[in-house]
Amino acid sequence: MKTNIIFALFSAFMVIAIAVGFYMQWNPTVIVILLGMLFMGTICYLIGICRHLIISSIISYKEKIHKAYRKYIRRIAVNCGRKVNRWKLEDTGENHISLLSPIDDFKRHKEYIIRLKNAIDQPNVFNIALTGSYGAGKSSILKTFKAYYPEYHYVNVSLASFVEVNMSESDSTPKSNEDSFEEQLEYSILQQLFYHVKATNIPESRFGRIERTSRKKRIFVVVCILLFVVANLCLFCQEQVTKYFLIPTEVLKSSFLFGLSICVFILGICVILFQLILFIKKISIKNLTLDKATLEFEEKKNVSIMNRYLDEILYLFQEKKYNVVIFEDIDRFENTHIFTKLRELNLILNQSEEIGRRIVFLYALKDDIFANAEERTKFFDYIVPVIPFVNASNSGDLFRRKITDLHIPEAEVSSSFITDISVFVNDMRVLTNVVNEFDLYRNLLDKKLKKGKLLAMILYKNLYPTDFSWLHQNKGVVYETFMSSPKIRSENREDDSDRLKEIDSEIQGISEETLRSIEELRAVIVGKLLKLWPGPGWDIYCDGRNIDINSLYSEDNIQHILKGNIFFRNSIYSNSVKHLNTDEIKATLGESYKYSVRKKYIQSVANNKIENLRDERRAFMDEMAAIDKYTLTDIAKSDRDIFEHVDIPKGQEEKYKVLKYFLEKGYIDEEYFFYISIFQEGRLTPSDQEFLLSIKFNTPKEFDYKLQEIPSLIQNLSVVDYDHKGILNKDLLKFCLLHEDEYEDECDAILKQMVVHEQYIDLLYQFMQEGNCVPTFIKRLVHIDKNVWKSLNMDMNHTNKDKDRVYPRCLSMQT
Repeated sequence: MKTNIIFALFSAFMVIAIAVGFYMQWNPTVIVILLGMLFMGTICYLIGICRHLIISSIISYKEKIHKAYRKYIRRIAVNCGRKVNRWKLEDTGENHISLLSPIDDFKRHKEYIIRLKNAIDQPNVFNIALTGSYGAGKSSILKTFKAYYPEYHYVNVSLASFVEVNMSESDSTPKSNEDSFEEQLEYSILQQLFYHVKATNIPESRFGRIERTSRKKRIFVVVCILLFVVANLCLFCQEQVTKYFLIPTEVLKSSFLFGLSICVFILGICVILFQLILFIKKISIKNLTLDKATLEFEEKKNVSIMNRYLDEILYLFQEKKYNVVIFEDIDRFENTHIFTKLRELNLILNQSEEIGRRIVFLYALKDDIFANAEERTKFFDYIVPVIPFVNASNSGDLFRRKITDLHIPEAEVSSSFITDISVFVNDMRVLTNVVNEFDLYRNLLDKKLKKGKLLAMILYKNLYPTDFSWLHQNKGVVYETFMSSPKIRSENREDDSDRLKEIDSEIQGISEETLRSIEELRAVIVGKLLKLWPGPGWDIYCDGRNIDINSLYSEDNIQHILKGNIFFRNSIYSNSVKHLNTDEIKATLGESYKYSVRKKYIQSVANNKIENLRDERRAFMDEMAAIDKYTLTDIAKSDRDIFEHVDIPKGQEEKYKVLKYFLEKGYIDEEYFFYISIFQEGRLTPSDQEFLLSIKFNTPKEFDYKLQEIPSLIQNLSVVDYDHKGILNKDLLKFCLLHEDEYEDECDAILKQMVVHEQYIDLLYQFMQEGNCVPTFIKRLVHIDKNVWKSLNMDMNHTNKDKDRVYPRCLSMQT
């Protein structure tokens, strides 16, 4: 910028000087020198600009070259890294995988193959059934048979049972839903038959489809059309061609061109007629109107799909030499009418003189498709039963073999565990898929996870796929079961809690009892009663009998006094009587009115029963603490229904029996979250999330509530959260105390909430059972509560043994 300004000023000065020189008629030599200086200055400026541009261009190109070089090197490095990783995978990975699709195994299926071959070769056999339960291996047998006997011409028809047929409620057709469903089945069968064949192999079929035309074919068609048009012009429009295209008439009338045009024309007409005939055959005419006459064709409204397109089916089998038609999965629709129509179709095909060969229908069915044996044996010409390769009795052996192939130690997945869960698997495909998914999950998830529980989780995933998908959204039966366990534990604690309140009340009463004998208690009652005595000259009547004051101290009279069976009568004026009602006696006696309770307390003091009550209270506290730690398995052992508070649709209880068994046995436990997703740092488990929400919503959990990912939980807690009572948790406090240096403020905040809690002393004794962090706990506690030892000394609900264990340590920490 500075250079440009200097050059501009220099140029302006030189131009002005030269102009002045010309005007003043200076010496020409001077003017030439000025012109030379201007020229040299301009040349220098231009050289500077060129130099700057060249250097900038060189730097720019250098940067581009370096950038392209780095990009190319990075691409080479990435490709090399990928190649190395591929080699590692190929070297370390297992090439063998267990497929769910049918397998070709002649050794296993030999007996079935022999019988199928013999049956198909019999001239009087037209319908053959291969029967067995789901997963018995029917598809594998058929695949093996087709592989070993390719001389037959096969066509497969397979319908999936998971296709839902939606029938409109507003359908105004007279056909029932069942008839419409059958029509859709028949139409699906026809689709599979016809779409199995190329359209060019059945050109006369009315089943239209989109045909893909190659570029070469399109060019050929265009060239043919142009040739046909040129041939027409040469034959019928010679004058116009000569006039507009300036082609001599002699050329158009030459014998060679004329003969060639005739050939092209005739060939084109033949092609057009052929295509026109095919088009006419494919269209169906409903009505044809000529002037005033109308010709209508009757529609086949009440004819089934197969009968309507019977000519198409016959045409298909005429063009294609199929002699074995295999039907699979048709039985899954529980519709036997379709088999009757297929048998009729088989009869028509075999009796057709146009086809002229035997066609065998081979059905892969389950055993119970027909209601009784007579229908079953009458329908088929030959039946081959398939013995299931896997069922509940032998699935454990196969399960164990496949798990062993994964090189998993016996200690991680025991044989007894496999035997226990394998009874719920009776399908080979399900078993294979469970092992495949288990192998994948164990390689992706944390290696520390228990393999047995992971296998149970994968089995649950396959048996209850919908509930498993809901589990990721905190929904479903498993999630609701674990979320309802605190409620069940709370209900289990209620009985113990009621008894605990009775013990606390009794301990308090005994501690507050000042009298030491029953005689003293009677004397207090009699003494307070005499305050109501009018004085000398008044007799005392108890239970209708005149008694003296000394007799009032007996047990029977004390009971009469408490019941109000006492009055005073004037010894002179017998009609003067002072009656005492129960309320008046109760108001006079005060606490002494609770004679039986205080009598029990006095006897307890005499027998030193308070220590027994404290021991009993401690046992109940331990039992309640144990209930707080109950897992779902422990709840099931306590004869409680774990699905008691789970919303299971009515009538589907039987469906979840296997899942309930897994939960009760502990195969799926509270740590299920780690078995269904890859661990991420900072992730909270569902139980941790529940605890966090209980703090936010001020709905405190019990002190023994189990936490798992405590560091992640602390990261999600704000400063104000420590001001809530719900922050009190034994696992959280223990973790903070063990990491005192890092969580010093958190320790003090939690302990402050403990000090102001209504069950402060109980929580203190409960936490004192945690061994390795007790010294730190006491040290920080006495720092916050200077009078903790006084609170312990005033406590009446714990034994002296407990106090002797806690009190000295608290006092030593304080001093």
